[in-house]
Amino acid sequence: MSFGQDKVKKEIEALRIADKIKIDGYLDESIWEQAKVASDFTTFEPDPGEEPLYDTEVKMLYDDEAIYLGVFMKDEYPDSILKELTLRDDIGNTDFFAVSFDYYRSGLSGLEFGVTASGVQFDINWSDGPDNGWDAVWLSEARIGSDGWYVEMKIPFSAMRFADAEEQIWYVNFSRNIRRTREQSWWQEMDPADPNWFAQYGLTKGIKDIKTPTRLFFFPYLSYYVEHAPDGDDGSSSWARSINGGMDVKYGINDAFTLDLTLIPDFGQVVSDNQVLNLSPFEIQFAENRQFFTEGTDLFNKANIFYSRRIGGTPQLFWDVEDHLNDTDSILSNPATSQLINAAKVSGRNQQGLGIGVFNAVTSETKARIFDEESGEERDFVTDPLTNYNVLVFDQNLWTNASVAVINTNVTRNGSFYDANATGTEFRLPDKENNWVLSGSSVLSQRYFSDSTELGTRLEYSLDKISGKSNYGASFNRIGRDYNVNDLGINFRTNFTSYSAFYSWRTLEPVGKFNRLRFNLFSFYQRNNEPNRFADFAINWWSFALTKGFTAFGLNGRFEPVNTFDFFEPRVFGRYYEYPRNWRIGGFVSSDYRKTFAGDIEWGTRHFNEPGRYNTYFELRPRLRVSDQFFVRGSYSVFKQFNDVGWAEEWNDDIVFGIRDRVDRETTLRARYIFSPLMGVNLIGRYYWGTVKYDSFHSLTDDGGLGYTDYTGIDEYGVSLENNNFNAFTIDAQFTWWFAPGSSMTAAWKNNIFTSDPELQRNYFDNLSQVLQSDQLNSFSIRVLYFLDYNQLRKKA
Repeated sequence: MSFGQDKVKKEIEALRIADKIKIDGYLDESIWEQAKVASDFTTFEPDPGEEPLYDTEVKMLYDDEAIYLGVFMKDEYPDSILKELTLRDDIGNTDFFAVSFDYYRSGLSGLEFGVTASGVQFDINWSDGPDNGWDAVWLSEARIGSDGWYVEMKIPFSAMRFADAEEQIWYVNFSRNIRRTREQSWWQEMDPADPNWFAQYGLTKGIKDIKTPTRLFFFPYLSYYVEHAPDGDDGSSSWARSINGGMDVKYGINDAFTLDLTLIPDFGQVVSDNQVLNLSPFEIQFAENRQFFTEGTDLFNKANIFYSRRIGGTPQLFWDVEDHLNDTDSILSNPATSQLINAAKVSGRNQQGLGIGVFNAVTSETKARIFDEESGEERDFVTDPLTNYNVLVFDQNLWTNASVAVINTNVTRNGSFYDANATGTEFRLPDKENNWVLSGSSVLSQRYFSDSTELGTRLEYSLDKISGKSNYGASFNRIGRDYNVNDLGINFRTNFTSYSAFYSWRTLEPVGKFNRLRFNLFSFYQRNNEPNRFADFAINWWSFALTKGFTAFGLNGRFEPVNTFDFFEPRVFGRYYEYPRNWRIGGFVSSDYRKTFAGDIEWGTRHFNEPGRYNTYFELRPRLRVSDQFFVRGSYSVFKQFNDVGWAEEWNDDIVFGIRDRVDRETTLRARYIFSPLMGVNLIGRYYWGTVKYDSFHSLTDDGGLGYTDYTGIDEYGVSLENNNFNAFTIDAQFTWWFAPGSSMTAAWKNNIFTSDPELQRNYFDNLSQVLQSDQLNSFSIRVLYFLDYNQLRKKA
């Protein structure tokens, strides 16, 4: 393998056409014969810098409307081409071809358009990381022939962002993946040791006299919901029906910036959250599944102070309603989420490398409804006021892979509720050779109450070597006691200072029986700020190996050689729990996913310097490709903690800790049946069972140990106050049909069951049977989304 420091950039010359091209996978129009060919690809994986197994030829045409790509990928065994059908943006177990453009030749960002051998589209907006939620409207067709396979693509200029110029000269590269050999090759040779990804690309030539089109798209939708839910403890239930309508709008303000607007949003078909039994002092962070908040939001992630799940999330005073009840009061309703009225975002990056993002959302006032049984009257209790959420970010590219950013988040609430503001900076400064990088961020958080203002700070800095086989670096992190960005961000731990260092090593080409080898060593030292004292020290390591038969395996471990101090578990400032010395080891094995049946096994164990205290973890993840259309993936995991020690209660001004056994079991089933690249069914079923059984209770002593307490954890009826048997059973099934470019119809069924009680079941199936007989919420919905392009509407007018 040999990579030159100054590789000559390849060029592909596009040919202007006057006649229409039919996108059908057959390159039978005569104009394709006149186009120049881009070929001579070079491998990237598994062995970089070599000649690929088969030739690939790419031709490029254009007119006033779009770029056209005609691709021939030679394969002398076309029957062996893997072509699993998937839903859009899921590559799956199949060959694929992709083209990537960097329209401003920034070397930092671009758009990728790809097609699998089964004809499935995927597209990615590479801006501040891969944005897989970004979806453009473009045409493609794949076809397997007697000598290989073919791809034909039409990418409208309205799906791109570029500046007005007499000739469009873009960075461009083409990639091909042969799945059965796991060979990936590129037209312009790529160096895996060079993190300057887009800067390595080749160039387009010959695209002249085109105008940037008006990028104005409308996505009106209509949805219908039917919901069946229990009414109360008497076993009765009721049906509810609703019809909703709204629209999303996407407008290209200029060649660089785009406005996205959602009017009367509808998130009823969003996949269920993975609820668990949470005994930690921190909230659970859930994934964002709402498309408006996943597409084009990478720019807003600077300084790590934006968490979109806050918008339309749990109302501020949702858990406080019971504290405001009189003896004769009962709760009629208490909405678990705030209603989003509308949301808008503007984002993009200009030719000078300045990225600008503006985000705004408004949620309506949320009220709990309370009934006074004595007077017969009802009243409202405001759990969340009318709230405005705003994010503003500026991100300036300096030189290749260098940038500096400023971001501000603001939450303004109506009435007597407090407001919040956070301002952060982030920088990344590599040297000219891109061997070393100095990076960091700083954040000031502010919360404005009626009688005071709360200020907090966070500082992070690191210096790392990032190129070559061996990398290493060190970092510093300090978070103040009053740092709080949780009104529009998420942060768990505060009031600490930590120092860390790492070393990593990797291979860049096959070695012996292995395609890849990696090793990482990481260590950190942490102190509590107030009071200033030692908190934690640990050494972590992990290793990874991929054989030439594409079996992956790894080992990992953690060692805490001294007693450490947890200042978060007691839930009281200044108090701590002294954690014993402990060590952990784990590993995994993953078989070759190209096979019809494959899977993963993961395990781990952790042992403490206390008699009988240890944890075990095991997970099995089988996967079966029944056919190219039908795929099933399951998992079963069990995490057991024996003689675990943790917070249980505050009682008589005492912090009560308990010694307990915890077991978390999770079973999931994912299945999909794909009828065609434009139609398929996706199913996700999940059953989570979490239990905790307390054996004894103790008072937390001032020195972090466990002492005597009168607390028994039993109520006056002999029922445990702390034991918990929590179950979450959810099913999410969706049928999706893309009946026209950019337009879709989705039918969804959701089933949710959540139970919690102190009675512990010992048998898995008995417990599951009891859960399935519990109250459940069922909903069915149909949603139709239609795509309208202003340019096409103007032509028809």
